[in-house]
Amino acid sequence: MQAFGSRRQLWIIGGAILLFLVIVIFLVDINDLIKLFRRINWFDLAVAAIVLLAGYLLITVLLRYLLFNQPDFMPTFYAISVGFMLNLLFVPGVVAMVVTTHWIAKVDIAQASSALLVQKVLYQIMRLSTLALIIILLAGQETGTSVSITSGLILLVLTFVSIILVIRYKERVVTFLATQLSRIRGLDEEQIRSTASTVIAGLETISSTRRLMISLLLSYAAWICFLIFQYLVLDSLPLRLSVIQMWLIAAAVMAVMPPSINIIPILYHVVVILLLTTTQLTNVTVAVVYAILLHLLITINWTVLGNWSLIRNHLRLGQLVEAAKAQIANRRSKSSAREGA
Repeated sequence: MQAFGSRRQLWIIGGAILLFLVIVIFLVDINDLIKLFRRINWFDLAVAAIVLLAGYLLITVLLRYLLFNQPDFMPTFYAISVGFMLNLLFVPGVVAMVVTTHWIAKVDIAQASSALLVQKVLYQIMRLSTLALIIILLAGQETGTSVSITSGLILLVLTFVSIILVIRYKERVVTFLATQLSRIRGLDEEQIRSTASTVIAGLETISSTRRLMISLLLSYAAWICFLIFQYLVLDSLPLRLSVIQMWLIAAAVMAVMPPSINIIPILYHVVVILLLTTTQLTNVTVAVVYAILLHLLITINWTVLGNWSLIRNHLRLGQLVEAAKAQIANRRSKSSAREGA
C-alpha cells in the first residue's frame, strides 16, 4: 500500500473505514446481522463462486480474442488472475494487467495496453446495458411486462447503433473528444492525444463487424455470469424479496461496482451500502451483509487464483510489484518530459 497508495488515496480509505465503522456501530442491528450470517445458504454461495469463476474465464477468452489469440489460454488466465490480485495491493488496475500480460502471457506492452483499453471500453458498454436492465426492471414494477421489455430493447438498439458509429468513425470521434478535453484547464494536451492514439489503435482490433459482434457476445456472456453471481449471493440470504427486487439490487450493484474492476477493500463496502440504502432497495443491515459476502468471495477468488498462477509460472509477487513500479515511473517520466518540452 505504501508503494502505490497516494496520500489522497490513503485519506479516502481512512475516511471509508471510519464511515463503515459508524454504519456498523450506530445503524446496524447486530442481532439481525448475526441471524443473517447464521442462516446463509452455503450451497447458493458455492454455486455463486463457480459462476464468478466462469465470468473470469470468459474475460480471459475476451482478452485473448482482442490479442488476436496470440497467447495461449492458460498464460492469459494466469496473467488476469495475478493482475486482479495485484489490485489488492493498490496497484492501479490498468498497470497491473499490462504488467502481468507482458510478463506472463509474453505480450508486447503496447499491444497489451491497446487490448486492455478496448476491454475497458467494452466494460463501459456493459454498464450501459446494465442501466438499461435496471430501467426494464423498474418499468416492470410500475407497468406491464411488454412495455418494460420494449423500452429496454429500444435502449439496447440505440446503444448498439452508437457503438457501430463510434467504431466506424473512430478517428473523428476520438479526435473530437481529445480536442474538447484539451480545453479543460490542468489536463495535459500531449498526454490526451497520446491516449487518443492508443484508443484508436485498440479500436482497430474490433474494427470489423464480425470482431465487434464476437467481442460484444463474449462481454455480455461474462457480464451475465457476474450478474447471476450477484443474484445468487443475495439469494443465499433469508430475505423476503420478490425476484424482480433481487435482480434489481444485483443489477444496481453491478452497474456501480462490478467484479471486473479494481475493488479497494472497505471502500467497496461503503459504496455498496450507500447505494442500496439511499435508493431504498434494502435496509442497512442487509446491505452490510451483502457487501461483505460479495467482496469476500471476489477477494478469495483473486487471492487463490493469483497465488496459484504465480506458483505455476515460478514467479514471486515482489517481481511483479517492482515491474509495476517501473511501469508507473516510466509513465511519469514520459509525462514530465512532455511538460518540460
